[in-house]
Amino acid sequence: MKCAVHNDRDAVGVCVHCGGGVCTECRVVLGGRIFCKRCAETVTDPRAVFPGASISWPAPEIPRPMIPRPKGVPKRYFFNIGKWGALLGSVGLLVLGSSVLFLFLVSSNTLIYIMWGVGVPGAAIYGAGILMLSCGAYGFYRNYGSTMGLGAFLTMIILGSISLVLFVGGMVTSIHEYENYLGETYYYVDDLFYVLTLIAAMFMGISFIVYGISVLMVRRIFPNIRIPTAVGILSIVGGALFPLWLFMAPWIILFVAMILSSSMFRDAPLPGLPAQGMFGGHGADGQASGEPTPSSPEPRYPR
Repeated sequence: MKCAVHNDRDAVGVCVHCGGGVCTECRVVLGGRIFCKRCAETVTDPRAVFPGASISWPAPEIPRPMIPRPKGVPKRYFFNIGKWGALLGSVGLLVLGSSVLFLFLVSSNTLIYIMWGVGVPGAAIYGAGILMLSCGAYGFYRNYGSTMGLGAFLTMIILGSISLVLFVGGMVTSIHEYENYLGETYYYVDDLFYVLTLIAAMFMGISFIVYGISVLMVRRIFPNIRIPTAVGILSIVGGALFPLWLFMAPWIILFVAMILSSSMFRDAPLPGLPAQGMFGGHGADGQASGEPTPSSPEPRYPR
């Protein structure tokens, strides 16, 4: 069978609309079916030719992956620090959230032990985790060229430090004691504690919102887009709700976001280099998977 237009060429298919033969030059594939050029120009929707056919038209657009533009040679240790910082921060959030819950369940005499024995250590652990997590956000800037990653790094460093000072300061300066007529000592917190912790929670919330936005900005670089998308959404929602720190919902949301952040940084791809596991890894040549081998050519990065 010859092509209906080019009689000297063999047909490689038949137009499903007019039945004419088509060569490789005349063949047009629409919706998985072969058309000649003339019929392809007149057919705007294959469903008009095949009633009842389940054909997506036009074909859904496939999201294009984001092209990283590193600010220098990519370094995996930014992501490694962020990975462990997310785990440490999740522990701090769990301890701090527990101390908030205990405030409503314990007697006034036990309050001082909760604040000093649980709240202050939890704040210290959380603060260390946030500082390390900010390095992961800086990795978005260094390894991917995301300016929002740099903004998240600075925001988490500045506002995170201020919020920790206010939170710990509120616990230290707002606890008072008094004696009743029987000479028994009781402890209570004044209104300054709630004011300082509310301001601290607002600053913490802003830092998480900026961090969540920075994650969403680079999510298309990751091979599994679902994890960074979940991290970004949970961080933004949890950060927006964090001023309501007396309720457990923001603590739980941010705790999940931090756990997922650790997984996200663990699997974060590096331009020109393979991904690394939770505890690192080595390639077939014995070199750490996070760094290029001496024999491998230097990767070229988009500019």
